[in-house]
Amino acid sequence: MNGRLLENFLALPVNTDETWQGGVVRMADVLGIPSAVDVDEMGMVVLYSVTSEFVHAKPISNSVKNLLDGFVGVMLELSDKHESPIRPARIECDD
Repeated sequence: MNGRLLENFLALPVNTDETWQGGVVRMADVLGIPSAVDVDEMGMVVLYSVTSEFVHAKPISNSVKNLLDGFVGVMLELSDKHESPIRPARIECDD
């Protein structure tokens, strides 16, 4: 895990009204490719800001050293979409 990336995210001010929902899905599932087909394991990080209704998605390769780094990076990108960068009080993720 890239500690600096996580530190940057945790340094953002918390918006107590904000909740983000998200996770990582396989691109084969997004594209409707049958599981029997051998495809490169690509994924997509998808995050939804419940309060502001922003959606942010970004493809990610499972060959990335650490998928958590990719997920935190996408959270930082979503925080930049707000007028002032923030982090949510709550993150809901089933993955």
